[in-house]
Amino acid sequence: GARLGVGPSARGTCRGDAGAWKAMREKAKLSMVEAIEAGRTACGEGVPYHAELETDKGRVVFSIDIAQGAKTCNAVIDATDGKLVEKDVDDDDHSKSVSAAKPTLVAAIGTAIAFHPGKVVEAKLSRSAEKPLFTVRIVSEDQVVIVEIDGVTGTVLGAPSVAPETRFTESCRV
Repeated sequence: GARLGVGPSARGTCRGDAGAWKAMREKAKLSMVEAIEAGRTACGEGVPYHAELETDKGRVVFSIDIAQGAKTCNAVIDATDGKLVEKDVDDDDHSKSVSAAKPTLVAAIGTAIAFHPGKVVEAKLSRSAEKPLFTVRIVSEDQVVIVEIDGVTGTVLGAPSVAPETRFTESCRV
C-alpha cells in the first residue's frame, strides 16, 4: 500500500513522459532548488508552491509558481543559465494551501531526495482531503518516481515501490 507512483504524469501528455523528463533534466544545469531560489528572487516576496521542469519554445526551463497573498507570481527560469525568461502575476489564490503547509517546498524536495535519490523534475503543494500534500517527481535511473510528503508533518507517505513496466520508452504514453 505505498503512496508512491511511477511513470508519466497523470495529464497523459508527452511532457510528463519519463524519457522526455530525463532528456530535459540532462540539459538543465540548475537543480530544482536553485531554480526555486531564482524564481523567488525574480518574484520578490511570496511562498513557492509549484516548480516544474518543462520546455518553452524549444528551450528547457523551470516554471516556478509563488503564492503572493491572493495572487500567484509565475517565473520562467532558463534551466541552463538561470536567467529569467518571463514573469507574470495572475489571480490564482493558493493562500490556503500555503498557509496550511508547515514545511516549505524546498524542505519537501530535500525530504524526497533523501528518501529516493535522483533529479527532481516537479514539486507541487496541493490539498488532499483538505490537508496539504507535497508531490515530488524524481527522475532516477530509467523511471520517474513520485514521492508524496505530508504537508503538516513533513514525513514521507508510504514506502518505495517501483513497477517493472516503467522503463523509458521512446513513444508518448497516454
